[in-house]
Amino acid sequence: MSTAARSPRPRGSLASQDLLPGQAVVLAVLALAVVIALELLVEGRLAILFGVAFVLVAWTVPLTVRPRGFFVAGILPPLLMTVVVVGFGLLAPDQLHGQDVEAGAGALEHVLAGFIDHATPLVVGQIGALLVLAFRAASAKAEPRAT
Repeated sequence: MSTAARSPRPRGSLASQDLLPGQAVVLAVLALAVVIALELLVEGRLAILFGVAFVLVAWTVPLTVRPRGFFVAGILPPLLMTVVVVGFGLLAPDQLHGQDVEAGAGALEHVLAGFIDHATPLVVGQIGALLVLAFRAASAKAEPRAT
């Protein structure tokens, strides 16, 4: 019985098998889609569960992506929030935010109200994602190179 030698993990990698940027994006979108569906079933609109899940997804993606995918992980939180808020603002504005918007308000008003309501998870998620990326980049530089 022979044992195959494993190649050392790449520098800056937290796991032996980091995800490609595309894989991380797909998993983030799927996770948020599940949470949004549960939130709509339970609450009837996007509320605290979505905010908590958004922050967790925003912090998890930089932990799982390969070092070459740091850029994607860094810009993903605002892009995800934009897609969710604009999508709900256009398709289901009443389920987007808790504050009352005038009855004749257009899609732009609903989108702006949605961004205002979900600004805290966006800021916390983005800052956390950037801090995780900075930590990973610093730890990649600090690791001795394997020869």
